[in-house]
Amino acid sequence: MDLIIKNGTIIDENCDLRVADIGIADQEIEFIGKEKLPSDKTIDATGLFVIPGFIDVHSHNDNIITGKTPFLAKISQGITTEVIGNCGISAAPYTEKTLPFIQEFYPVIGDKGTCPHWFIWERYLKVLEKSSLITNIAPLVGHNNLKSMAEGSLTALKDMKKALYEIMEQGCFGLSTGLIYNPGVFSSTEEIIELAEVVSEFNGIYATHIRGGKEKNMQGIKEAIEIGESTDVSVQISHMKTSGEENIRKTEEIISLIRGKRDVGHNINYDVYPYTASSTIITILLPAWIIEGGNEKMLERLNDQVLRKKAEQETDLLVKEHWDKIIINQVDSLQNRWMEGRSIKEIADKLSLTPASCLTNLIMQEQGKISMIHFSMSGESVRAFLKEDISFIGTDGLPGRRPHPRLWGSFTKILRKYVREEKLLTLQEAVYKMSTGPAEKFMLKKRGAIKTGNFADIVVFDLKKIKDNATYKDPVLPPEGIKAVIINGDVVMRDGKFTGKTSGRVLLK
Repeated sequence: MDLIIKNGTIIDENCDLRVADIGIADQEIEFIGKEKLPSDKTIDATGLFVIPGFIDVHSHNDNIITGKTPFLAKISQGITTEVIGNCGISAAPYTEKTLPFIQEFYPVIGDKGTCPHWFIWERYLKVLEKSSLITNIAPLVGHNNLKSMAEGSLTALKDMKKALYEIMEQGCFGLSTGLIYNPGVFSSTEEIIELAEVVSEFNGIYATHIRGGKEKNMQGIKEAIEIGESTDVSVQISHMKTSGEENIRKTEEIISLIRGKRDVGHNINYDVYPYTASSTIITILLPAWIIEGGNEKMLERLNDQVLRKKAEQETDLLVKEHWDKIIINQVDSLQNRWMEGRSIKEIADKLSLTPASCLTNLIMQEQGKISMIHFSMSGESVRAFLKEDISFIGTDGLPGRRPHPRLWGSFTKILRKYVREEKLLTLQEAVYKMSTGPAEKFMLKKRGAIKTGNFADIVVFDLKKIKDNATYKDPVLPPEGIKAVIINGDVVMRDGKFTGKTSGRVLLK
């Protein structure tokens, strides 16, 4: 055996708890039982749990994983596989013309990595395969990438479908949409249905960041369901949430709606992160008409005082009482760093501006490159969504200097808060949400369960000591309580320290 994990309490493929040894050879689980086996390497897991590695179904590490600096946020919390390309945004494909679109979303997917011009999907896969991946990577392709490339063509939808078909042929897991972002916000349901039909041909996933806004939350969920019903595609609703009091009251209605559709055979799931604040680029607060065409067009419109005033009025109507709940998380310039961690209302008061004027001023100064944190959810609704067995866990973490704490803390927070402390979930239920369920949904072969013949993606941890340390003030603090993280048979983290092993793979359908 290459490695033996001894005397750990495992959760096996039948969700049973039992004490056993695990023998690992040639990247796979070779043996589960209680026999003496020779091995040069042993991990003593006495008193610890040994479970399948976690699968982050909502990652935005598309670019950062191609860099040379090891990115440890995911393995620190036991994540062994990441699904990238979410929210309609992926690192490829793009063209020279649409490169500015990709650059606008660097706050979401990270700055460019090792390859300056990968353009096409096939080349991006080659870059990934040559990169020193720590985790396994399962890619989705972004709808916004395809749409921005096809804009202006008389056969735009046909071009998008052709490009999507070719990408799916290369093993892509599916299509994601970001229907609050440019240009996806301008897409019709019919357009997405036609693209989802292509995905369905390959038995792929349709992952969607639904349309936003107070009046659009339920509408967005119903649209996702309609797309699934029309095409028989497997639907994954991204970072499920209800924001604002009006929508929070609809939490149980939303759950019942999805349950009802599943009961009649539709494959619909959603993912959540265990926090009551969201995070994304700040320009989504502006009305859609002003962001159309990208940052350059947006900044041109904001330079027009008439259009700027109109945009501020519309934004103020939408945001209203939330100005004190929207926090400036990260800016590019040094001169505005003092704003980080403060609400727009607080900054506006200090500058003697209205919140909407403060927002547009800051967007102009920072050229739109600002991330925000928005406290708009309730703990009760998070628990309600999390409790359902149709929910999975996704970090939705944006790589950057000041990320949301979910990037470093989501999975360990589930174990600490909702398994150990509140007992909202049993450990077996949590493992299904974080490992087994996602592997089944995304059809990740030989992963997601402690089973002989499966790849050895394993987490060894102490449930009594597991603790997420990342906070909104200090968001990059690693968690505690994880003894070892094993990916494809190699120990990549031990006692909180990176071993230097880069054992991740590019996973394809």
